[in-house]
Amino acid sequence: MTEREADSGLELVEITLPPGVSVSYPRWSSSPYRQRLKLVTGVLEVTYGERHYTFSAGDCLRFDVDLPLDFSNPGVQDCRYLLAIAVK
Repeated sequence: MTEREADSGLELVEITLPPGVSVSYPRWSSSPYRQRLKLVTGVLEVTYGERHYTFSAGDCLRFDVDLPLDFSNPGVQDCRYLLAIAVK
């Protein structure tokens, strides 16, 4: 699910990541933007540059896309998280 507010530029994305799956993104080179992640269900590991985080349901993180980013589901069930994306 993706939803964007035309007047604010805010976009809300819901992602489901299956168990054992990892997704990597390079540093964003064009116009940077800010994201806020909230884990809804499951377990999620995030590596943001050199920092590593492990999330449980309800945990949040606010970050830019100025560093490489990895999302990984080390759990045995799907994890579901929301990303709120705001263009700077």
